[in-house]
Amino acid sequence: MDQVQMHHTLRKDLIKDVLIWSGYFLTVLAITFVLLLDNLVHYMVSEMAETRMRYQIEEFSKHLSEGDTSSITEESEALIQDGSITGIILVDASGLLAQIAIKDGKPPSLNISPDMNAQQLREAVEGQSNLMLFSAKIPGHTGSLVLILDKNPVLRAIYASTAGTVLVLFFFLAVSILVLHFSLRKHLIEPIDDIRHIMRDDLNQKDKAKLMSHLPDEVAVLAKCYEENNQAHLLMERQFHQAQKMEAIGTLVGGIAHDFNNTLAGITGNLYLTKRATQDLPDVLEKLDRIEKLTHRSSETVKNLLTFAHKTRVEAAPVLLGPFIKEAIKLNRVSVPENVRLEYDVSKEDLVVYSDASQLHQVLFNLIYNAFHATEGQQDQSISVTVAKYNADDAFQQKHDCSAEHFAKISVSDNGNGIAESDLPHIFEPFFTTKEVGKGTGLGLAMVYGSITGQNGVVEVESTPGIGTELHIYLPLIDAEAETIPIVENVAAPGRGECILLADDEESLLIATCEVLESLGYKVFTAMDGQQAVDIYKSHKDEIDLVLLDIVMPKLGGILAAHKIKELNPLVRVMFVTGYDDKSFSSEGDMERDVPVIHKPYAIEDLSNKIRQQLDV
Repeated sequence: MDQVQMHHTLRKDLIKDVLIWSGYFLTVLAITFVLLLDNLVHYMVSEMAETRMRYQIEEFSKHLSEGDTSSITEESEALIQDGSITGIILVDASGLLAQIAIKDGKPPSLNISPDMNAQQLREAVEGQSNLMLFSAKIPGHTGSLVLILDKNPVLRAIYASTAGTVLVLFFFLAVSILVLHFSLRKHLIEPIDDIRHIMRDDLNQKDKAKLMSHLPDEVAVLAKCYEENNQAHLLMERQFHQAQKMEAIGTLVGGIAHDFNNTLAGITGNLYLTKRATQDLPDVLEKLDRIEKLTHRSSETVKNLLTFAHKTRVEAAPVLLGPFIKEAIKLNRVSVPENVRLEYDVSKEDLVVYSDASQLHQVLFNLIYNAFHATEGQQDQSISVTVAKYNADDAFQQKHDCSAEHFAKISVSDNGNGIAESDLPHIFEPFFTTKEVGKGTGLGLAMVYGSITGQNGVVEVESTPGIGTELHIYLPLIDAEAETIPIVENVAAPGRGECILLADDEESLLIATCEVLESLGYKVFTAMDGQQAVDIYKSHKDEIDLVLLDIVMPKLGGILAAHKIKELNPLVRVMFVTGYDDKSFSSEGDMERDVPVIHKPYAIEDLSNKIRQQLDV
């Protein structure tokens, strides 16, 4: 129905445009003809009269030279009867009409007699609108020749010729419209319909190629261009929808991770207190250690979620990729059985990237672990890791919307079962997995995607079912020397009787943290929101040595509360605690960059060490 309506509309618009412009042309032509008709008639009659006049003067001059006036009379009457002219008159030397020959049926008001002179004759003829008078001297004689012509026959001939011309023009105009219509339909409308039919999304590439082979060359080229543009548009549309979906999932993950982090922080604090209280019960300590390990695993899961959502803090530094990858593969070798061949080929170039070393190590571990599971069931299990320099071209930069030109390319390939084409768009989504129950959480590749894109990198995947999978990571290269990341020993630092103001809106976490700090030797004031913390500091500012504030709290956020407290004492020591990412700070206000931030869930050793560092400044 849409195609029929399109055809009808196109035909109607085409015919309308042709008729309008043809009408404009004919109207202008008609107006021009009418304006020029009178001049045209006079010109044609003048040409006829001049031709006739030359002929008759020659004839009459010859007769007069011979003195044969009778021949003049006979010839004049013959011309009048023939209808060539309306009247022939000879004028003598005195100006009188010497000989008159007038056609029968002359206008009744036209009275001509021999006693009239030439001037009277002219006045009589000019009084008739349809008559025209022409006169000329006869060479060698004193007389003149006068011709009277009737315009009506000339006008009838012109009108008949004009009408015929207009009919011919309209005929050719109608034929041209029909020819133009069928030509456009054959060479434009039908090929476009063929292209629209061929490029339907429900047709596969094989069927499209088969249909395209039957099209004319010009139309096939048009169809190919249409297909390329359509595929590019569909790819951009899929990428846009994928980005929107990832952003929505990331926002949801950030909210879930905040609540989960608060819960884990409360569990960690209570575990620390319980372990201190059960030092003499080895069986209980063993079970508590198991719980603590499970807590750490849950904490890593949350970190992976936040990494996917780009909501985790990245502690990036220049990393020399070659030695780092070699060392990481050696560490990961223990997680892969010996019967699996794990090979690597690392470029000898000094490839330095700006990356978070711990996240990069986790990325490599997840990729190798996934490759191992993909090769299960194969007789010759093989995993290969390659590192090389990659120079991006314009197509790569445009596809991934990046400006960097030089990348370090890390490729992890396997000879496993591969990934089905229908699953490829979903492999980076959290909790999506094709593994059996109990063999995967669906967070590994989500963490890889979030970590690499969060470091301005690019992730690509190539997979063929039954042959294997190859996943490529591109990290921008930098011109810098790699730094060594120091390892800090985690040992809880005790307090020395200092006073800490602790503010958190989670009551269970507030109580657990308060007890932990008191067990470490600190005196603690607690507040459930930022405004309460400010009020407590006003009352006990001389006693409080350090303020520990949760960033997101009701009534007054941690950063704004810290600003108010610093107005009371600019030298006050402040620390922040948060279950959110660093990006959420902007919603609370700005704060000095040197203020330490502890992210939930935290180890008690980390908390105590950072508190001790602040107090010892």
